[in-house]
Amino acid sequence: MRLIQHSLRGLCTASSTTATATAGVTTEVVLALGSNVGDRAGNMHRAVRELRHRGVLEVGSLVTSSMYETAPLYVADQPKFLNAAVRGLTRHSPRELLRSVKSIEVDLGRNLHGGVRYGPRPIDVDIIFYGNGAVKLPELDDAPGGGAVEIPHPRYRERGFVLAPLDDLLPWPARQGSRPPMPTRAALGLKDDVHVKSTGDNLGYCRGITERLVEARAAYELGGFAASPDLRRVFALPQPDRRSDALVWPLGKQTYIMGILNVTPDSFSDGGKHAAASSAVSRAHAMASEGADFIDIGGQSTRPGSTPLGADEEWDRIAPVLEELAQNPPLLPEDHACHPGKAVPISVDTFHSTVARRAASFGCAMLNDVSGGVPWAMRTSPEDGEDALPSFDESPASVAGTSDDVPLAYAIMHMRGTPATMQNDDLTRYPCNDVAGGVGDELAVLCANAMHTHGIEPWRFLLDPGIGFAKTAEGNWDIIKRLPHIRERLTYGAIRNAPFLLGPSRKGFLGQLTGRPAPERDMATAAAIVACVQAGADIVRVHNVGAARDAVLVADRVWR
Repeated sequence: MRLIQHSLRGLCTASSTTATATAGVTTEVVLALGSNVGDRAGNMHRAVRELRHRGVLEVGSLVTSSMYETAPLYVADQPKFLNAAVRGLTRHSPRELLRSVKSIEVDLGRNLHGGVRYGPRPIDVDIIFYGNGAVKLPELDDAPGGGAVEIPHPRYRERGFVLAPLDDLLPWPARQGSRPPMPTRAALGLKDDVHVKSTGDNLGYCRGITERLVEARAAYELGGFAASPDLRRVFALPQPDRRSDALVWPLGKQTYIMGILNVTPDSFSDGGKHAAASSAVSRAHAMASEGADFIDIGGQSTRPGSTPLGADEEWDRIAPVLEELAQNPPLLPEDHACHPGKAVPISVDTFHSTVARRAASFGCAMLNDVSGGVPWAMRTSPEDGEDALPSFDESPASVAGTSDDVPLAYAIMHMRGTPATMQNDDLTRYPCNDVAGGVGDELAVLCANAMHTHGIEPWRFLLDPGIGFAKTAEGNWDIIKRLPHIRERLTYGAIRNAPFLLGPSRKGFLGQLTGRPAPERDMATAAAIVACVQAGADIVRVHNVGAARDAVLVADRVWR
């Protein structure tokens, strides 16, 4: 059977080889990140990259929170901050760790010697916890700036912008007050030979850190920070010119619309309508005027039974469209709630890394990967042997992970098999007939691979449970009805908090229910969209943007 579990076993094996383990003992630490000057999201991404590249935190151990936009706390007259937190293993002493993070701050543009205390800064990296200990460090004379430091950070309990990201670093069982075993090392991509000081569980995390995070969660709840209008979870998308600051999109207050632009001759609903570049560009501008927040361009069909195209043929279809849109981008309307007059962010729907890399050079903001980071060639049966599994470089996840200065968003979709095999009976069966639970479990491992193998921060994830991909009609309904259950099955806070992207538009399960052909399913799609929003979808992917906009406005008015 070509089940995704066989591929995931290969994923976990391969991802564990990326962690670097050297002699000595490691200590678990938690760092807080903040930025409110320049390209805030880019600064946060570059800080995490430097923590990896400089060996400050061991690659396979690094876990990040969601990203939050927050009002300034102590000095009000300054821009809003982006904030996040990082949990990982270090071989640095407290003093070495402090020296390293201050060096990163300076290299990313912060002036440690001047400026207003608590004032604007391109990047701030604070040490919140170092193991389970308490440390006081004098000012660093041999580092570029800095001052006396106390660990744990003495003011973290009063800072919602620190407590919210810390809450994301807790595994779900610990958030509920219990402590069953955390996810396996394989699921998180950690090497078996990673050693941790004061090991408290079978994952190798410091129990003391988890206990401190539980205490931080109590402070977060008791302080009422979660209800604060000055703190909101966000994701960010780079602008096409790459010189302007990334656009920040708030989550939880409105549902966004992703318009589908297929430049294919054989897509199930609109194949051939926009195969010509001129038609596709006109349609992109029309979708922007109809209310699309994002536009997703696809160069090949992944309908059930289709045979995947090669990268060159797919690129030949979408390249003229991307080139024209780069010169003449569709714009968000002047009354847009978030970014009036800005270029509509472009997503590229591909499972080829070469197509993803070329598309990034044309200014796309997002990679939409229906393979979930598992190349088709990796979806092998057990008898083929794990030696047959090729390099992960074949996945768009490798492009998102190596886009060092342009942190592309990464939409990771759940599926099993390939488009040619995904509707086989053995691929649409889930343990205990729990489709939502199975999808959540498998998405968690796919996300762990994307994080630990490719270095994609969870704040760049969009999670797509894959309606119509390796699911029966009943399985698709189960996903919509039980979307919160999928969230519950995800590994820890930052993944569980990632925006959900759902694509029910005109799909076969709607036709099976209504008896209508694909082009006549827009009314059913609108009803499905309302159900998706009620269940917790953050983005809906649709063909008919105008109809979807009306449905979203109504649904948001009721549930958001």
